[in-house]
Amino acid sequence: MAEIDIKVAEVKEALIKMNQAIEEFDTLMSNFKTNSAGVLDDMNSDFMGIARKTLDHINDSMCVDIKESLDTYCSDVNGVITQFENTDDELASGVSS
Repeated sequence: MAEIDIKVAEVKEALIKMNQAIEEFDTLMSNFKTNSAGVLDDMNSDFMGIARKTLDHINDSMCVDIKESLDTYCSDVNGVITQFENTDDELASGVSS
């Protein structure tokens, strides 16, 4: 029979690091929005219009989508950790009875 060895503490530690990375991404995203807004306003050309639309798209959708995906991933991993812990507690209770 196969042995399943899950180091929940290590997974929790990795999840903490992931959440810290998401917070950093959130800060970088906010800085990107602040620093990119208006940079191209004084420049006029077809290329600048395209660049402005690209920046707006990145600001308005791509960064938000990435953040939502990361938040969902972390939430799902946290749910798996909870399930592992609950299962482990139930098995431990059954063995000690």
